[in-house]
Amino acid sequence: MKYGRGMPCPCGIWFLPMAQMEAQPIARVYAEALLELAQVKGEATTIEHELTALVGLVHGDGDLHTFFTSRTVDDDDRRTSLEKMFRGRLSDLLLNTLQVMNNKDRTELIYEFEEQYRSVLHESENVIEVHVTTVEPLVGDLNLQLVRLMEEKTGKKVLLIEHRDPSVLGGMIVRVGDQKIDLSAACQLRRMFTAILDHASRHIHAGSTMVEGELAGSI
Repeated sequence: MKYGRGMPCPCGIWFLPMAQMEAQPIARVYAEALLELAQVKGEATTIEHELTALVGLVHGDGDLHTFFTSRTVDDDDRRTSLEKMFRGRLSDLLLNTLQVMNNKDRTELIYEFEEQYRSVLHESENVIEVHVTTVEPLVGDLNLQLVRLMEEKTGKKVLLIEHRDPSVLGGMIVRVGDQKIDLSAACQLRRMFTAILDHASRHIHAGSTMVEGELAGSI
């Protein structure tokens, strides 16, 4: 589950804030350790679902968000609260990992931790996420065609995730990892507008140069 922490640039590559770039390798260490234990117990997918649901709660609840991410929360208080809130509701492996993160003052990485766990799990299953943003749901077998195309291109099993955004106007935006392919009508309009401005600018510049030449010749 992603919450818009990445920032796109016009060239189609998504950049991440520096703090998140530094946090991801640390979160990945916890994610890899958890996945290794979860695979031994056959709980890898269950924990993915639990972690996704937990992050959804944290993201949607201001108090819970502060509880996990604020350094003003006492570690001992957080440890006790984690046990009271989640022991028996989350798998022991997941809760124990959260407690380890708390001991190391790393619970603020809860969002990156969820992303990295999903990433390493998919890597182990040869799965890649493909995010498609459109105005309306993909109709007919268009989604199946897109999945087949991306599987041929990547050599991996594709997990297609659809998003809705009226600002794209039409077409679609396809994102795989940090690469973005913008096939939206909005993008085409922006390119057309840029081309018109560039064309007009060249003509204005050419006209100005011609006038300057004529003035110089008459002096």
